[in-house]
Amino acid sequence: MRDAARSEPAFLRARADSARVSPRRVALTLALFAAIAAGLFVHLDRGEMGRASEQRCFTVVSEMLRSGDWLVPRFEGALRLQKPPLFYWAGASAAALAGEQSLWTLRAVSAVAALALAACVFAVGRSFGDSRAGLLCTAVLGATWFFYDRGRTGDAEMLLALFVFAALAVFERLWRTRDARLLPALALLLGLGFLTKATAALLGVLAPIAVWLVLQRSTRLALRPAVLGWGLVAAAIGLSWYGAILARVPGSGALFSELLLSPFGVQGRAASARALVLLAALPARHGSGGTALAMARLRRLEAALLAQRPAAAVLRGQLRHAPGRVDVHPTEADALSAGARAAAGDRRRARHRAALLRGARLGPEPDDLLAALDAPGVALDHAPRV
Repeated sequence: MRDAARSEPAFLRARADSARVSPRRVALTLALFAAIAAGLFVHLDRGEMGRASEQRCFTVVSEMLRSGDWLVPRFEGALRLQKPPLFYWAGASAAALAGEQSLWTLRAVSAVAALALAACVFAVGRSFGDSRAGLLCTAVLGATWFFYDRGRTGDAEMLLALFVFAALAVFERLWRTRDARLLPALALLLGLGFLTKATAALLGVLAPIAVWLVLQRSTRLALRPAVLGWGLVAAAIGLSWYGAILARVPGSGALFSELLLSPFGVQGRAASARALVLLAALPARHGSGGTALAMARLRRLEAALLAQRPAAAVLRGQLRHAPGRVDVHPTEADALSAGARAAAGDRRRARHRAALLRGARLGPEPDDLLAALDAPGVALDHAPRV
């Protein structure tokens, strides 16, 4: 009892000492952040745009400012839908505030995001210990060359890093405190991260959270009504731009499908149909039950092909003009058509897919099916029936 009585005042004194902010620590903190800011902003516009990503962002922001259309990104007149536009919007906003676009205004977005990331690191470090821990964590970050390299580059990487780190920090706090009031902040950060770089944000935030919940055997927490509700809010924020593009740009749904499937080697205007073929072929290798399932999936192939008709129209440059929609310039259709022909010419992937289909023993000759999908100008509503 006497030991406990002696230890309690010492513990309370330690807590009071850690909570006290001395003038020396305040000065050290200000000096550290001033040094980081100098490393980020001094001669920020020096040097040429060396990265292709920075060149693309600069051009897209220029066209946004010139045309006044901030919804549909364009690169040298062609649609640029590969990435969400949050960084483009931030770059255009910085240029509008400065009165003109420059390399400095574009890179300033990344520099501000990097400085905000350093502040988040300081706050997280301080929450784990005291201001000394926060200073140490921030000093380690400020001593990293890559931090300044990305913080002085005008692309979306540093903005993505900010949202991903902040979202994970909020989740860690949510896990420790079980404070549901943190769910709106987590939803907002996840949605903004998705608007910055789509699937990269999902992998950076949701994958670590999912692994942690599995390891802690707490996956049921993700099914709570409050979590699901704020998850829908995050999805609404992240998918808002995609919904607007689907409403304005004809054929954009098929283009988004191609961009989603392209990392898996599935390209071309019939990307969704190819995915159906491959997914249907795999279970059929395991017996008659799988074959029946594969046949049922392949019966939907014609419907999938018909759904690709807007994409085929984009590729052939035969879009019908509709009020309130964005007209695709002929040069865009030519570029898309050339890309589709190049993808169709990759016979190595086609032979691999054909081998999968032959192994499934589905009946039709797979080369004929793939040739029908690859043929330029094919009438999609006359695709071979399975």
